[in-house]
Amino acid sequence: MSSQLYSKRDKSLLRVSLIAVVSTIAFENLATTADLAAIGKHFHTTTLLPLILSLYLGGEVLGIVALGEASRRFGQKRAALSGILLFQIGIVLVAISPSITMLLLARIVQSIGGGTFGSIGYVIIKDVFDEKERPKIFFGFSLAWVLPSLFAPALSGLLAQSLGWQAPFLIVLPISIISTILTANTLKSQPYVTPTRLEIQSSTKRILAALLLSVGLSLALRLSNGNVTAISYALAVPLLILAGVGGYGLIPFEAIRVARQLKWLIIFRFVTDIAFFGVDGLLPLLLFQDRHLSLAAAGATLTTAAISWSIGSWVNSKFTRKSRRSLILWVGSLVALVGVIGTAASILFNLSTLLVVSSWTITGLGMGGVYATISVATLDFVPDEETEVATSAIALADTTGIAVGTGVVGTFVSVASTMHAAHVVSAGVLIGTFMSAAIFILTIATSGKIRAHIKSAIA
Repeated sequence: MSSQLYSKRDKSLLRVSLIAVVSTIAFENLATTADLAAIGKHFHTTTLLPLILSLYLGGEVLGIVALGEASRRFGQKRAALSGILLFQIGIVLVAISPSITMLLLARIVQSIGGGTFGSIGYVIIKDVFDEKERPKIFFGFSLAWVLPSLFAPALSGLLAQSLGWQAPFLIVLPISIISTILTANTLKSQPYVTPTRLEIQSSTKRILAALLLSVGLSLALRLSNGNVTAISYALAVPLLILAGVGGYGLIPFEAIRVARQLKWLIIFRFVTDIAFFGVDGLLPLLLFQDRHLSLAAAGATLTTAAISWSIGSWVNSKFTRKSRRSLILWVGSLVALVGVIGTAASILFNLSTLLVVSSWTITGLGMGGVYATISVATLDFVPDEETEVATSAIALADTTGIAVGTGVVGTFVSVASTMHAAHVVSAGVLIGTFMSAAIFILTIATSGKIRAHIKSAIA
């Protein structure tokens, strides 16, 4: 498929459709987190609530791979529409769930559909939009995450209180349906590709590997939400091994051989997600529990970091030349490092809460540039025949990086609790900032790897 097949109007409609898909997924994720208390009250449980979040991440891993394989066989349009439909069916099943068990199963269905963008979105962007348009698309995606963060938690609480816990899920359906209609009318159909026996075997192995990674990751992340005990360690080890075996089976060795810089892009996406989201997820709890801010004020840290993230992505969209990718990656990592150091110092020396928030906002600014640069660079230098596998690897690195980062810093907090630290969350998050600083130092030091490959590709 070529961008020449799409008119300017088609591109505009497709851009709106993709942003709508991302915004519905973003709203649903944020609303679900805010809705957990209402769900727990309705089903009279608290111990199973973390599974609502961890199973979604695991199911998304499976969806990324399975829908990516479907795209290669049935075309991007059929696979994308199938994924969006699964997401919608999952929403309805969640809303009508008579028990928490049914709800958890419905979340798996929903999350598989939630992997649509990770598996297919990148490929569509590469096929339809040229090199100068792609950074602007990713800036649009960052806004699609930022805008829901401004109102999703508050709206979710209001809807759950007035209409019931199901309302925050169902509210996204109209937008999702509109995006389905736009996608169906603008995305060009592709012929069915009859797979060879070897291709069927390869797809089966990848889906099985994704299943191993999904199960291991989901359950290991669930363990990290509880108290750290000898039993949890004993259970976590085989789960992490299981996830590792699955992850190894999903490494795109052939794509890396063809595009050597892909290896570094995958590593950078994985570790920078660990660095940012591990701390980001627990920072509001730190401000609420240890700094005694209100829930609304503590949650505002996520909003300010999300806004600065979008600004970093916007800056990246202004630099469309391939030769500047490594520079933006270096600068973004440096800015993020400055923010992390400021956050760590503020926590360590019990400095002003305003300094904690402003420092983390700086981290979000740098991370916005890093994240968008990795996405665009992947599409720039991966050959067309390896696009599905390569972008799937980036999406998997994204999802697993978020999960691992959240789990690791959550474990730091649990360890601090067992050691009876004065401020449990602060102690755990502080260790997390040390880890984040080390990661961003690593990306600064190794960004030259990308620069070398980019120069050779241009030459």
